[in-house]
Amino acid sequence: MRIGIWIDKWKVPSSSRPGVKHIVAKSTEGVWGCSCEAWIYHRKICSHIKKVISSISGTSEFYGGLGIRKIVLEDLSSDEKMLLENMEKSLKRRIRV
Repeated sequence: MRIGIWIDKWKVPSSSRPGVKHIVAKSTEGVWGCSCEAWIYHRKICSHIKKVISSISGTSEFYGGLGIRKIVLEDLSSDEKMLLENMEKSLKRRIRV
């Protein structure tokens, strides 16, 4: 399975930890990833990915209030860039197994 590279990225507020934002990304191959623990450790489609998919498909009735913001790499802090790198490493490890 090819992963591609993360081309589209969004910041999504955590619903359980106020002030925390997760990075949701979609690769050139259509693979979704998130910087949250559910995705990093268990590869589960998390609520953050569901919120982005819902918002970009126009099915979210709360789109304006979700706090989802599409970003470019330059918008990310060095810590957030490290999260993206960890997402990619985590995905590559899982695929090799």
